[in-house]
Amino acid sequence: MAFESDATNLVGVGNDNNNFFDIFIYERESLPPTVDLTSPVDNATNASVDAGITATFSEPMQASTINTTAFTMDNGVTGTVSYGGNSSTATFTPSSNLDKDTTYTATITTGAEDRAGNSLQTNHSWSFTTQSEGNSSGDARCFIGTAAYGFGW
Repeated sequence: MAFESDATNLVGVGNDNNNFFDIFIYERESLPPTVDLTSPVDNATNASVDAGITATFSEPMQASTINTTAFTMDNGVTGTVSYGGNSSTATFTPSSNLDKDTTYTATITTGAEDRAGNSLQTNHSWSFTTQSEGNSSGDARCFIGTAAYGFGW
């Protein structure tokens, strides 16, 4: 889109002093956003059953489009979605803990738009498996102790 203006503050302070209209070309940003980082990462194992699921975008997004329609979980998981515009990160917080030893898929749909109105080109999905039944902390550790006895024979 092109437009003309006699405003003196569009070229730079003190740089537009010729008293003529200037022609400007405005080009709307048209690159689609992408999902650059997820947590848990794709194909993760031993994921926490009580943590939020996050997606970080390549650029700031239109907050109103980051919702439970655009950010979903399978297996009937319901929850809330929040978006931190400064960090470009969306968080899906499940209504209750996820089941242990279960594989889930999270999806960000093309309904998610950046601030210029560009949608993701395709849905972005990733899967992860939660911690197993015997591992409640997400950290399996085993401690083995030994003792040495000295006999003064």
